[in-house]
Amino acid sequence: MVTTNTVPFSQFNASSNDSAEGELVIDRLFPLVSTYDSSLPGGLPSSDHRLVWADLQVPPTEPGKTIPNVDFLGQTIFPTGFVPNGTAGTLDGKQTPVGGLSGVTYDAANNRFYTISDDRSQIAPARFYTFTLETPSPQKTDLSVAFTDVTTLKDENGKEFLLNSLDPEGIALTKNNTVFISSEGEVNVSAGRVTNPFVNEFSLTTGQQVRSLPVPSKFLPVVEDTNGNGVVDAGDTQLSGVRNNLAFESLTITPNQKTLYTATENALFQDGLTATLTDGSRSRILQYNLVSGQPEKEYLYNTDAIATSPNPTTGSGDNGLVDLLALDNRGTLLALERSFSAGVGNTIKIYEVSLQGATDIKSYDSLNNLSAEQLADIKPAEKRLLLNLNSLNLPTGTDNIEGIAFGSKLDDGRQSIVLVSDNNFSQTQFTQILALDADLVPTVAPTVETRPDLLNDPNLPRDQRADADDPAIYVNSSNPEQSLVLTAVKNAGLRVYDLSGNLLQEFNPGNIRYNNIDLQYGFKLGGDSVDIAVATDRNNDKLAIFKINPSAKASGQYLEDITDSSIGTLFQSLPFEPPYSPSSRSAYGIALYHSPVTDDYYVFANRRETGDVGQYKLIDAGNGKIGAERVRNFTVPTTAGRDAQLEGTVADQELGFLYIGQEDVGIWKYQAEPNGGATGTLIDKVKDLGGSYVEDDVEGLSIYYGKDGTGYLLASSQGDSTFAVYNRQGQNDFVGRFGVGNNGTIDSVQESDGADVTNVPLGANFPYGVFITQDGRNLPAKVVDGENVNTNFKFVPWENIAYAFPNPLTIDISSYNPRTPNTNLFNSGAGSDIIQSSSVLGVGNNLTGDVTL
Repeated sequence: MVTTNTVPFSQFNASSNDSAEGELVIDRLFPLVSTYDSSLPGGLPSSDHRLVWADLQVPPTEPGKTIPNVDFLGQTIFPTGFVPNGTAGTLDGKQTPVGGLSGVTYDAANNRFYTISDDRSQIAPARFYTFTLETPSPQKTDLSVAFTDVTTLKDENGKEFLLNSLDPEGIALTKNNTVFISSEGEVNVSAGRVTNPFVNEFSLTTGQQVRSLPVPSKFLPVVEDTNGNGVVDAGDTQLSGVRNNLAFESLTITPNQKTLYTATENALFQDGLTATLTDGSRSRILQYNLVSGQPEKEYLYNTDAIATSPNPTTGSGDNGLVDLLALDNRGTLLALERSFSAGVGNTIKIYEVSLQGATDIKSYDSLNNLSAEQLADIKPAEKRLLLNLNSLNLPTGTDNIEGIAFGSKLDDGRQSIVLVSDNNFSQTQFTQILALDADLVPTVAPTVETRPDLLNDPNLPRDQRADADDPAIYVNSSNPEQSLVLTAVKNAGLRVYDLSGNLLQEFNPGNIRYNNIDLQYGFKLGGDSVDIAVATDRNNDKLAIFKINPSAKASGQYLEDITDSSIGTLFQSLPFEPPYSPSSRSAYGIALYHSPVTDDYYVFANRRETGDVGQYKLIDAGNGKIGAERVRNFTVPTTAGRDAQLEGTVADQELGFLYIGQEDVGIWKYQAEPNGGATGTLIDKVKDLGGSYVEDDVEGLSIYYGKDGTGYLLASSQGDSTFAVYNRQGQNDFVGRFGVGNNGTIDSVQESDGADVTNVPLGANFPYGVFITQDGRNLPAKVVDGENVNTNFKFVPWENIAYAFPNPLTIDISSYNPRTPNTNLFNSGAGSDIIQSSSVLGVGNNLTGDVTL
C-alpha cells in the first residue's frame, strides 16, 4: 500500500517525520504552463517544486509450500484392453481401450481429472480422457475410478493428428477452459521419422488447438544427412536436440497460472549422456511465462542413475524425469522419476524440488561444450526425496507410473495426490491409478544465513568441528540494528553473528562441547547491571556464563567469560541417579528465567539421556564472577519404549511456565518458579504416539510474546523439518505449521535443532522482529561418510511467518520488551491453574505436598 502526500518545500519539515521507517521522500516537479518571457530568468516562470512522501508498507515475501511426508491411500488397477462404458469407451464410433496414461491434471471446480494417452494416433486418434475418483479415505484402499468421457485432439486446422505426428505425454489445466499438452516429438532416425516436440494449448471441450508455445531451438532435433542421400535414414547422425522418447514428458502450471514448466526426460543430445547404472542425466527444466507466452528460463535437473541392474545384466534399463507438479508460485515442484530395469521392474521416486537459487542455463546451447569450471558454477535444481514407492510394498508392485497431480482435499485437511501409469498398451502391464495423502505446509522465506559454513567434519581436529545447534537473539537497547545472535556450535564453542549473518567472534577455550545457549538482561553483578548468556558445556557437565558486551567492535570480545571457578558439575552426584558421566549423561538443553516473583535469575538445564531437569539460581560470587546453586530438580516421565531424552527448553518470562521438549515423546509444560513442583502437563505428543503436529525429534522451543499473555509457542519438529505453532495462552491450542523454504541462494531448513524468536523491531531488515533457526543440512552439502556435515543458521523476518497462515499470526512490536517483561501477568491469562504433587529441593527450605498455583 502506498499513501502519498504533497507539500511545498518550505513546509516539508513540519509535515513529514524524517526518521519514520518505510517513508519514501521524492522531489516532484509541477511545471507551470506559460509562454516564453525574455525578462524572466531562463525565459520561463519558476516551477513549483514540492516534496512528496509516501508511506510504503512492503508486503512480506510470498509463502511457498512444502510436503513433509506422504502416505498411501489406495489404488485401482485396469487390465490392458479395458474399455470404459458409455462415451469414454467409444471414439469415432469404435470401441477404444484406455491405455498409455502419461499425464494427469485435476479440475477442482468440477472434481474430475483429465489424463492424456500417449497413443500416437496408432490405436486411435490422439486423445485425453476425463475420469472421476471417489474421495479416498484411510478406511478404503480400493479406489473407485470411473472414466466418463474422451476428447480427441485436433491440430490448428481442426484436423485429427496424423499417425506418428505427435507423442503426447504431459497435460496441465488452465483456468481458461483449456489444457496445455506436451509432445515429445520423435527422433527415430532409423525409421526415417523426425518431428519436433511441442507445448500447445487445446480447448477442453472441443480438443481444438488454440495456441502453440515457441520451443527454443536447442530443444529441436537436428539430424545430419551423413550419407548425403537427402532423406533421414539409418545412415544419418543426430547432432543436437531432444533424444527419441526422452523429451517433454512433464507439464505443470503454477497456482497463479502465470508460469508453466516442462522438462526433458534425459539430457539433450548436446548436454550429456542418458542415465546409466552409475550416473544420472542432465535434464533441463524449461520455464514459460504464460502471460507473454514466451520461454524465459531453463534449469539443470540432475536425474538419479538407473535404480537397479537389469536381470540379466545385458538387459535394458533407464531412468528419467517423467512429470512435474507445481506446489507454489516460488519454483517448488514435485518431480516424478521413473526407473525401469528389464527383468526387475520399475522404481518410482517422488522428489520435492526447488528452483530458488538454481542457475538459469538458457544461454548455454550445449553443456558438453562448457569447461569443468563453468559446469561447477552451475547450481542445479535442489531436490529432496519425498517417497520411493517401492517402500509401499504394494502387492501389485508399481507399473510404469508417469503422471502426477493434486486431487481433492481430504476430510482431515490433508491433500490427496493422484498418480497414473502408462501401460504401453502391453498385455504384460496394466493401468494403475494410485492415491496418496500429504501434508501441504506453507514455507516462509529466510532473508539471511550465517557465513562461513560450519563443518562438523570428523577429519578436522576435535575443537575445530563446528556443528550449529542453538541460537539466542540479543537485543541491543541503544541500536537494535546492532543486535547480536549468539550461537552454540558444540566442540567449536560459541559463535557471535550480526544481523547480516557475519561472524563477529569465536569463543572456544578447548576441551568443551557447548550444546545450547540462552541469555537474560539486567543481572546485578557487583553493583552493576549486566546482560548475560549461559551455555551448557556437555563435555564437562557445567554451565559456562558470559557477560555480553554489545559494543565490542574494537576488541571483538562480545562475550566475556565470567564463570566462577568454583562452579561444580550439574548432574554427577545425588540426587541424580548414576551412572555418572560428565560427557554423556551430562548438561544438554538450557533456558534462563528471570522470576517476576522474586527478581532472581535461574537456569534450567536438562540432563542428556535421563529426563532429569535441574533448576539453578545464579548468584553473584563477589569476585566479578557468577556462580550457581541448585534449588530444584525433577524428572520428566517418559513413555514405555521411548528414550527419556530432553533438550529444547524455554521459559515464559511473564506467565511463569517452563516448556521442555522430550524428543521422542512430545512437549511438556511445568511451573517455572522454584516451588513449582515436579509434575507437568504433556501439551502435545509426537505423531506416532497419537499426536498430529510434531514428528520426533521434538527440538528447539521458543516464545513469541504478545499483549497480555498472548503470543505463540514455536516448536521444531525435526522429523519432518517443520515448525509447529501453539497459542501461548490457555491450553496451548495448536495454531498451524510452517517450514523454512528456499529464497534465492539461501537454501531451505532441514532437520532443525534450536531456534529463537523476538517480536522486537531490529532495524530495516527485521522491522517486525525475527525468527532464527539452525539448519541441520545446509547446502551446498559437504558429504563425509555419506552424511552432510554442513550446518548454519537462517534468519526469517517475523512478518513472513505471520502472513504464511490463512489467518495471519499476530504482529506485535510494542507489547513486550525482554528487558522489562510485564511482571503482573504471572500465572494470569494462562488458562487453568495447575495443582500438582511436588517435591522441591530448595535453598533454605524444602516444600512438599499439594501446591496450588
